[in-house]
Amino acid sequence: MTHDAAVTTAIRGRDAEVAALEHHVLRATHADGAALRVVGDRGAGASLLLAHARDVARTAGARVLSAAGVEAEQDVPFAALHQLVVPLLTDVGPLSAVQAAAVRTALEDGTGTPSFALRAAVRTLLVHAATEQPLVCVVDSIHHLDDASALVLGFCARRLQGTRAVMVLATRATASPHTPGPDPFDDVPTLHLGPLDRAAARQIVADTTRGAAPDALADDLHDASGGIPGDLVALCATLTPAELAGHAPVPEHLPSRSVLRRDSRTRAGRLSPGARSVLALLACDPDLERHDLVACAATLGAGPQDVAECIDSGLVPFRSPLERSAVRSELPAELRSAAHAVVADRLERAGDPRHAWHRARSGARVSTADLVAAAETASRRGAHGWAALTLEEAAGHSADASDRSRLLVSAATAAWSGGATGRSRSLLRRAASVPGTAPDVALLLRGETELRTGSPEVAAAELLVASDRLAGHDPTASARALALAHEAACIAGDAGLRADALRRALATSREHGARPGPGALMTEHVVGLELSLRGEHDEARGSLVRVVSAARDADDAHARVLGSEAAFALGDGRTAYDLADGAAADAEANGDRAVLAWSMVYRSMAALLLGRHARAVASSLDGLAHAQEDGRHNTAVDHLTILALLSAVDGDRESAAVRVTAAADAIARRGLERPRTLAGWAQACTDLAVDRHSDALDRFRLMAVGGRAHPALRLMAVPHLVEAAVRGGERERAVRAVHIYDQWADGTQDVARRALSHRCHALLATDPAAVREHFTHAMELHETSGVELDLARTELLYASFLRRSRQPGAARRYLREALMIYEAHGSDFWADRVRAELRAAGGTPDGPVPDGVVGRVSAPVGSEHGPEGAQTLTAQQRRIAELAAAGATNKEIADHLVVSPRTVEHHLRNVFSRLGIRSRVEIARYLD
Repeated sequence: MTHDAAVTTAIRGRDAEVAALEHHVLRATHADGAALRVVGDRGAGASLLLAHARDVARTAGARVLSAAGVEAEQDVPFAALHQLVVPLLTDVGPLSAVQAAAVRTALEDGTGTPSFALRAAVRTLLVHAATEQPLVCVVDSIHHLDDASALVLGFCARRLQGTRAVMVLATRATASPHTPGPDPFDDVPTLHLGPLDRAAARQIVADTTRGAAPDALADDLHDASGGIPGDLVALCATLTPAELAGHAPVPEHLPSRSVLRRDSRTRAGRLSPGARSVLALLACDPDLERHDLVACAATLGAGPQDVAECIDSGLVPFRSPLERSAVRSELPAELRSAAHAVVADRLERAGDPRHAWHRARSGARVSTADLVAAAETASRRGAHGWAALTLEEAAGHSADASDRSRLLVSAATAAWSGGATGRSRSLLRRAASVPGTAPDVALLLRGETELRTGSPEVAAAELLVASDRLAGHDPTASARALALAHEAACIAGDAGLRADALRRALATSREHGARPGPGALMTEHVVGLELSLRGEHDEARGSLVRVVSAARDADDAHARVLGSEAAFALGDGRTAYDLADGAAADAEANGDRAVLAWSMVYRSMAALLLGRHARAVASSLDGLAHAQEDGRHNTAVDHLTILALLSAVDGDRESAAVRVTAAADAIARRGLERPRTLAGWAQACTDLAVDRHSDALDRFRLMAVGGRAHPALRLMAVPHLVEAAVRGGERERAVRAVHIYDQWADGTQDVARRALSHRCHALLATDPAAVREHFTHAMELHETSGVELDLARTELLYASFLRRSRQPGAARRYLREALMIYEAHGSDFWADRVRAELRAAGGTPDGPVPDGVVGRVSAPVGSEHGPEGAQTLTAQQRRIAELAAAGATNKEIADHLVVSPRTVEHHLRNVFSRLGIRSRVEIARYLD
């Protein structure tokens, strides 16, 4: 099947919608008639999906009838029905005399009413035509149908069951009904077209620019267009060579002849003068609170009815910066200035720093110093987006090129902190375009942006340059660049760049001594972490301990993240978690999204180190959502692969595979070695879970190819590698791995690491007495550390040894305790494995609870909030329940959490069971 280029471009990212549409169209060939409504706003691609439906129908041998609502004909009765039905009037034999007369009156004279006779007649004509050949009726823009046609077609749409006729209808999501009254298509099943994600946007940009646009530009165009494919294509058509190469900011406006501008012009022109004043206020400041909006509207002479008219028009809220820009451009300049002035007065009385920006935009004289002061106030209050706007305005007021460039970089930094990654990049490009200026701090931000969104190897090199350039006049910024450079080198798996960072850090330490401060903390962090990664744990310990101590006393979220990473290297999971959790809380309170998703990576890793899988899942689900929303792609991949590992360790092989697959392209294209190590570990765990020990060993080998695997993660994976190696007959490899692991465990002095070390030695031991001794020590240390899932795994392994040693009674005791732990943690796969072991040991899952177990195993680990029933849910179950309660479909939930729909169905069944309910509508009351 072939499609023209426009159709192919527009339906990028709509695989699920296309599949659903094709399935619906093909129902006509199976005598399973029905109607489907495709709902999407302007530019969403609904009309092009209908074109695809026509292609599918014709390829399947169906007859296609088409019609479309036309705004100019909304007051012409039966205008749309005429388009659809006239081709069928050559054969009216099936109609009764009354029906034929009704059709004639309606379609030939344009008179009469949509009587029952007429409705039944049109259905009869459709069904009769479908007896000869499957029939597909495609009706576009049903929001513009005349009322009479809408009533007749709505009647038919509900009465196609068992026929070879189907309907496909398209309408706008924000369309207002032509006349008051019930929607004739209200109960027709709906296919919603939401905004496209960044991956689909990249495909569209590649299509329309023939692959000339870099990924970063495609992401910025996605953000500007709000993921609306029509607007994205229109933006691409305006790109200049400099914009296409990524050397200039992305366009913020479309030409007046564009569809979006014309649509905005038409719809705004229909509003009353008062409603247009309200629209101007919202176009100037979409963040206005309702009471401020009403007060400002009154000052402009608009009343509550005008506010209601504007909101009901569908023009607001704006779906994208581009849409807001289009509306602003179509409003008179004097109305925009008046709106800014009114808002400025209102906000200034309230002490809101946004007033300075509005005052400047109204045309009044505002000094650069006042704008900068207002931006600083906004930043302190966490309003980084407004700080960026105000600093950008200040740059426009500055006559000095160097000052203008500096202010633009400050604006870019504020936008980055506010999560506006594309806006930050655009402002950096503007700063770079100012002749003769290149602030060194721009290199730091550019490198950090590359670290979170692009190639970490490129980022590391850029950040090392930034560190050198900043060293002479801003030591703290230089140290920050160095710490980020080392992180980038670790993610890239580049030992050479890591060594460069270490050399610089040691030189800085020698030059400045032990002078306290954030710069010293960051430099010491590089030294301690790099020595630890090299296996020099004793040498690293002093530096890492000092970093942790300084981070505890710091009030800076960035410093706490570094402290968390240092504690992680020391094996101190509890401190690592507390510091990362504190950093995340501070970042959220301060609106600092640059630190938020990043801190959640280390919070998740610390929870993983502690064996607190529910917390790790919750942290990475939040972190993934934040990173995706902000366009921090590499951080999103970190969270995806952490979730993949957690799924794999939990025995959820399907979710692990979905998440690894979702991360694979980014890992390969951008050289993300830390996520690659996590993904490889996850795949090895899925093999280990189903006793494919040789395959698991191959995964571990692949992790180490090229020597770029993340050293700390390879160490953490050793207990799983030892299981695979012992079971796979490669004992010597296991011995070598345990020797290195023991050095780390001894160096960290952490109880949980020593417990796992004993488990490894138990698996390696050949003397039964030594096996028992190591397993016993391991279980005692697991209980001390409180890492229950590690305890359950050790008990399962020990019970397996006891059963093979013909001691089934002893095995049953440990199996029942392991079963209680797995059930409490919602680990269905491992609970089933334990039950199978219990049966093999001659026991039953519901046998007596072993002495000493009660009180040692915690309550089910899930939410800490909500009613008692909701507390039994795991983190992932709770998230699925929240999304289901909000009305999301299984497919939408699966896409959001990056799992399969089947996994969602499985978890929902467990949610219903644990909460004692039968349907989604009952979920909400358990989650309040």
